[in-house]
Amino acid sequence: MKNRRLFLITVCLVLVASLLCGCPSVTPQGTSATKPDIKDSLGNIDTNIDENDTNPEYNEGDAKNIVFSGESVTVNGTGAAAQGSTARISADGTYVLSGNSSDGYVIIDAAKAEIKLVLDGLNLTHKDGPAILVKNAKKVTITLADGTNNVLSDGSSYQLYEGNAVVDGTIFAKAKLVFNGTGNLTVNGNNAHGIVCKDGLTIAGGSYNISSKGTGICGKDYLKITGANITINAGTDGLKSDNAEDLDMGYIYIQNGTFNINATNDAIQAYGVASIEGGSFNIKTTSTLSSASAKGIKGVSGVSISGGDFIINAQDDGIHSDGDILISQGDISISSGDDGVHANSSLEIVDGNLKITKSEEGLEATDVIINGGYVEINSYDDGINASGGNDNNTSSNVRPGGMFESSNGSITINGGYVIICAEGDGIDANGSLSITGGIVLVDGPASGGNGSLDYVSSATITGGVFVALGTKDMAQNFSSAEQGSILISSNSFSAGTLISVCDENGNVIVAFKSTKKFACVTVSAPELKQGKEYKFYQNANVSGLDENGFAHNTTQTGGTLWTTVTLSSLISGQGNSMGGGFPGGRPPR
Repeated sequence: MKNRRLFLITVCLVLVASLLCGCPSVTPQGTSATKPDIKDSLGNIDTNIDENDTNPEYNEGDAKNIVFSGESVTVNGTGAAAQGSTARISADGTYVLSGNSSDGYVIIDAAKAEIKLVLDGLNLTHKDGPAILVKNAKKVTITLADGTNNVLSDGSSYQLYEGNAVVDGTIFAKAKLVFNGTGNLTVNGNNAHGIVCKDGLTIAGGSYNISSKGTGICGKDYLKITGANITINAGTDGLKSDNAEDLDMGYIYIQNGTFNINATNDAIQAYGVASIEGGSFNIKTTSTLSSASAKGIKGVSGVSISGGDFIINAQDDGIHSDGDILISQGDISISSGDDGVHANSSLEIVDGNLKITKSEEGLEATDVIINGGYVEINSYDDGINASGGNDNNTSSNVRPGGMFESSNGSITINGGYVIICAEGDGIDANGSLSITGGIVLVDGPASGGNGSLDYVSSATITGGVFVALGTKDMAQNFSSAEQGSILISSNSFSAGTLISVCDENGNVIVAFKSTKKFACVTVSAPELKQGKEYKFYQNANVSGLDENGFAHNTTQTGGTLWTTVTLSSLISGQGNSMGGGFPGGRPPR
């Protein structure tokens, strides 16, 4: 870990000062108090999408036609009126909109009315405001007619208000808003945002291409999406729900669809919970301002991913929450300029495939729990960090407990396949570590001041396979074990060296090939028994190596004997580090 030696010196100075002053010494605390599980938060959001909202059908005989032509508009039927190039809708009904206008718009002012707009080849630009303005209604549904292309644009500079609300979207609604259908809609947010709803917004079908100076799509109370194809190029956020007053609102729920989002700030941002159950996502954030939030997926209250395919290229955290994160399924690839996945509270991975190809820290949370799945981490700093506190890029990053607040962290691995390639600590528990099952592989670090395994209070292994190749400077073994755990070190081995551990019969218990130089090996597996002798080999021909250079319970031929270890006790070799690292996973910045 960065500044490890500085931290150790600081700890010593603080302890000495406390003794000289007669103050009580500082003792790292245990794990933090239990916080609400994200499953509780998810129970508070409405994930139901009304069947009527997904239905684009309507009775053509009852529909009224509104046709734009240049600077004029014609209305056929009651409930709407034409004024110049403006269509004003004031009553319930279905209205079919078509034609072209370089300075026309639709305004809806119909209290308690339910209105359907069918866009049937509409190309509409309003130079002095939104193309569609919903001032008053109970609910407005916009249906994209099958096989049609529709374009809506606003002007590049205008100031409009509806009550205390700033009108700042090409489509702007102060009522529930629904989109459906199978047609295409292009939205040009030339002034600020693309689609803005000051109530709840549902998108249930259709294809959307949105370019905006501000946010692409925003629903205040919620944003629900199913079966849509959405492309967004946004000057700020891509998808957003921004009700910060009601704890049960401000959520985003995505059931499926295709999403290509290029945003300067957050690609997907929910002030409440961000819940994704499926879909295909290719998202990128590009802000270079250190003060800006440029995260891939952010749910302030929590994030839940239970399915979907994700390619995330984020300038900031790939996935972020000020609360909890739950990943229970999905195929996720993250390249991040900061943390791959960061939660201020708990981060739980149940299943799925998570590959973090680039990050500062791979997984970071107060409490990290891995119960299954495949997790691959590449990091410039720590691979997995139980920080015990918030990161520096949130609005709530004050740590009341001071620098020792970070001892309130835990890492628990109960299953899965975890491989970590780290430049900092491989696993850094600023508190406790528990491994009960699964496969955990650590490749690195290669430099001093970091360790493959780093913890403050305890590290226990009761099951599973653990193999770590790294530096010996700050090495730690487990503090307690119910199976054999061996730590040995020597002169440096070169990158690409394969280490295998064999029992007295020559069977390979584990084998792992490094990608970096290393001088320390830590191995724990159920097959390592107290009182038995084990041989460590270099560069044998091991059968069954997987794509990560790992094998378990296999055979080998050849190789060079490195050393022999007899397990006189379950834990052999303790390393030479007091552990702990710098609070929060990195020095302040």
